Amino acid sequence: MKADTLGELLAWTPPSIVPVIGGGLLLPETKMILYGRYKSWKSMIAMHTGMCIATGKKWFGFSTTRGNVLILQSEIPKAQYQKRASKYVAGNNINTDSLWIASEPYIKIDKGFGYTDLERDILRIHPLLVIIDPLYKVVSGRITDEYDMRQFTDRMDVLINKYHFSLILIHHDRKEQVFEGQAVNMGSQDMFGTSIFLDWCDTAIKIEPQETDAEVRLIPDILRHAEDDVKPFMVSIDRSTLRFSIKVDGQDD
Repeated sequence: MKADTLGELLAWTPPSIVPVIGGGLLLPETKMILYGRYKSWKSMIAMHTGMCIATGKKWFGFSTTRGNVLILQSEIPKAQYQKRASKYVAGNNINTDSLWIASEPYIKIDKGFGYTDLERDILRIHPLLVIIDPLYKVVSGRITDEYDMRQFTDRMDVLINKYHFSLILIHHDRKEQVFEGQAVNMGSQDMFGTSIFLDWCDTAIKIEPQETDAEVRLIPDILRHAEDDVKPFMVSIDRSTLRFSIKVDGQDD
């Protein structure tokens, strides 16, 4: 460590920062958490995000930087994930060799052997972005325990610092809180587990299912690096093509 004087700090020229996802949502070497309840399209949004970065396509209207993407998914059987990926690729006219998917139902990356496997793939792929889906399946510690989860976040920070990628975690929310018969929206505190994740992540976006199961609302509630306010927005999903579109004034955009 070497501290700068104020003059040295002001004279320092920072490196050029090219965001992974624009609007300050995901900068290089930062962390995003996408979270929501069961059947809120989280895994498909994770796949969509990986496809967007791997091809340089916009992510729900936000610009992206094209780069290699590694998705570690441990919830969906490989055959079913292949079926979804094939449908998405055909429906969205995708052609990329910049996306890698690891389907590992038993991996625990807060332990040495799983951590080593993940690091080996990161070293081989050199990803701009790593997506882990879902968090609860890849940790052996208790998500509600701060010590256990700090071990996980510290390990992820070491990898990020060493290999210079950005990280997205797919996570769940806690059981809905109800007061006097009304659901209480607690923002990012609805995220399941210890509060360490609120302090650790740079961006947190809640995925909220709607009355129709082909629509979700994305609610940004932690935006540490966004220069402008990012409002919640609606997304519709075409089940026949797995194509996502932003809902603007009641119309698909």
